[in-house]
Amino acid sequence: MEAFFSLAAMAVVASGTPGPNNIMLMASGARFGVMRSWPHMIGVWIGFISILVLVGFGFGVVVERYPIAHEVFRYVAIGFILYIAWKIARAGPIEAETEGAIRPMRVHEAALFQIVNPKTWSMILAVVALYTTASGNRVGEVAWIVAMFSIFGFPCSFAWCLVGRLLARFFRSPRIATLANGTMAALLVLTVVPMLI
Repeated sequence: MEAFFSLAAMAVVASGTPGPNNIMLMASGARFGVMRSWPHMIGVWIGFISILVLVGFGFGVVVERYPIAHEVFRYVAIGFILYIAWKIARAGPIEAETEGAIRPMRVHEAALFQIVNPKTWSMILAVVALYTTASGNRVGEVAWIVAMFSIFGFPCSFAWCLVGRLLARFFRSPRIATLANGTMAALLVLTVVPMLI
């Protein structure tokens, strides 16, 4: 039971705290609604779980042995996050259909983003180090972690998207939309700061 509550808390903290995924999900929920953002949420889950399984079965050792891979991931992530922040900042009011308007992330795009998301990697490496053992049943341990992150993590992503949707009415005014989009873009840029330090 101690391991259950500890891992559940880790899943909630890892999935529920502000980060690139959650800020983008909130923006998607506000602009496109929860239903149209489902592919984004599912893609985040697929990408996270895929990396979790790979790291759980030893891929994390490759990342630790070749620090250059970590640096490449970091700079690609920073560039992509800044690009998404720019797109969010330039988005007009929700009702406005402007040329070049952003669209919801597709499943494969959100899944592939996890490859370069440093928060995903740092949380997965920490979880695998804490909740697997050298002599334990690796398949069972990794399956347990996957189950816990599915049960407790996915609802956190949904909650961020729902909060965005609940705030959507504020995005209809051009002035408020500009302020809100700018704020979300700034929050997304702030998630880059820990990567640079």
